[in-house]
Amino acid sequence: MRSCLRRARGRLGLGMGASFVRQLAFLALPFILGRAVQEVIAEGNHDRLAAYLLVLAAVVVVEYVGLCGWMAWSNLAEARLAAQLREQMLSAVLQVDAEELDSRSQGYGDLLSRAVDDVDTVLVWVHGLATWVVIGTTVVVLVPALAAIDPVLLAVALGCAVALAAVNIVLPARFRRRVGAFARAQGARARSVEEMTAAHTALRGVGGEGVLIERHLARSAEVTHRIMAVARIRSLWTASGDAVPQVGIAVGLAVGGLAALTGRIDVGQLTTFALWMGTVQLATNAIVLRLGDYGAARVSADRIAEVLALAPRTSGPSATPPSGPVRLDLEDLAVNEAAPVRLALGPGEWGLLTGPTGAGKSTMLRAVAGMAPHRGRARWRGTALAELAADTRFDQVALVPQSPLLLHGTVRENLHLAAGPLAHAAPSDEELRDACRVAGFEPVLERLPDGLDTVVGERGSTLSGGERQRLALARALLRRTPVLLLDDVTSALDTATEQLVLDRLRTATADTVVLWTGHRDAVRARADHVVDLGVVARG
Repeated sequence: MRSCLRRARGRLGLGMGASFVRQLAFLALPFILGRAVQEVIAEGNHDRLAAYLLVLAAVVVVEYVGLCGWMAWSNLAEARLAAQLREQMLSAVLQVDAEELDSRSQGYGDLLSRAVDDVDTVLVWVHGLATWVVIGTTVVVLVPALAAIDPVLLAVALGCAVALAAVNIVLPARFRRRVGAFARAQGARARSVEEMTAAHTALRGVGGEGVLIERHLARSAEVTHRIMAVARIRSLWTASGDAVPQVGIAVGLAVGGLAALTGRIDVGQLTTFALWMGTVQLATNAIVLRLGDYGAARVSADRIAEVLALAPRTSGPSATPPSGPVRLDLEDLAVNEAAPVRLALGPGEWGLLTGPTGAGKSTMLRAVAGMAPHRGRARWRGTALAELAADTRFDQVALVPQSPLLLHGTVRENLHLAAGPLAHAAPSDEELRDACRVAGFEPVLERLPDGLDTVVGERGSTLSGGERQRLALARALLRRTPVLLLDDVTSALDTATEQLVLDRLRTATADTVVLWTGHRDAVRARADHVVDLGVVARG
């Protein structure tokens, strides 16, 4: 949430300034109306009416301009922040393969909820920050103004504030806990829907679909229970926020009416007080809403942070591009309890990390990119590769996981994701087709009904495993990075297609360092250096 404030501070500052001007004008209206009532109606100075009308019109214009500035700058800050957050989340998700994504989050359906609902919740909180300026201005202006009218009236207003403070100390913590429980229940239900959709056909033949349906119904019931709990606490909170100011207005009008009858205040001051008490009610209601938004935003921000944590984290980006020897060096790199690996690869060379299932091949490859905890170092031209991978100024490394993530969109849209922040323009159709040819996806593209504009479905569901691998490989080739990390990307290909792809890929990566994982004989035959992690571990 602090990061959101830093990013949007410029526009938020302008919005807050405009909200301050708007609120000053808004608070001035009751005072001017009260004086007009006293002088024009109570005292009979009808010649002052035109002057008061002009002043009121000018104040209304100022209020309108301030309101427009407040809304415009707050909306701009909200829109820009929305784009940044969702782009960050997409970037983080694309760096993790599908299996790892499922194990480190609540599933793809829940990711969509986080990218839409949770981001929107944080944006509501950001948009409402200027309201605190309005509330603060109201307090600073009205406290001395009410004291000047009648100290008893100020005491009534302060009594309302104390009662609301008591309400807002007790209820927010309970509200946050219940929102958190609801968010977890919603994530569990989203995962059950995904499981039921993916596995229903397979389990139907063995009679297991009933288990999935019962699990979904149980999790749906839990979501209903949790949302009702949130609704109850929110209703109590909102009702308290409405009831306390209403009682304060009733008491204040009774006290103010007696003061007017005894001559302590005049009719104009009583009018001003009555209108200001309406403002006090608006301010107290705004406090309740903003505190509720803050509680919900904290829960949503934690869920967003979990997605952003999928991306690799480094100690800091390099200030200058790498300039050491053109070489990828694995210097005693190790993951978990595995033995360290030493390997040096130059441009055009292929390295292969092989070994039995469970030897840590995929984890080692992610460690090279800085996406998994590790010991030792992986350097490109003398600079930590993870550091370069996290720095958008240096597009140095591309990783293709064994189970790549595709988005619900067209082939073209999925390929265009490779453009990245450094691209001056999106790849042309010719470049897209050439990358598809090298990756062996060209025959698939020719069969698709709309070619590059064919929608591939959720997570590329309309494509086979091998087709998804080849499309992800084409996407990585479009980035033209000097280091290419490939996690067994030919595992779903038949022998003939694999041979074709490897031959084309060897030609296309003549100036690229390529590090593979896998145990396919065709890859091993073409590799310049082979490291068997099973042998390393035994040694």
